[in-house]
Amino acid sequence: MVLPAPTFDAEEVLKTIEKEHCTAVHGVPTIHCRAQPPELFQVRPQVLRTGIMAGSPCPIEVMKQVNTQMHMSEIVIVYGQTETSPGVTMTTTRTR
Repeated sequence: MVLPAPTFDAEEVLKTIEKEHCTAVHGVPTIHCRAQPPELFQVRPQVLRTGIMAGSPCPIEVMKQVNTQMHMSEIVIVYGQTETSPGVTMTTTRTR
């Protein structure tokens, strides 16, 4: 488990993924929406592969960027409520 910064910083998170060779990222769509300029989104294909996207709705275009530019083909979207537990339902990684 890697904690890149004491407070949220999208650029620092993406740099840490690269530096620490993280294979999974669990977080919110905000990190991906704030990843500007676009080259910050570029992560070597052999690094990331999976993760959880949760906490707020994720625009479809952001998820497409995560799949293609960050090479996270196995990422899932989780929906839940604090009252019921962190996660109630989850998407699949398989495409049909």
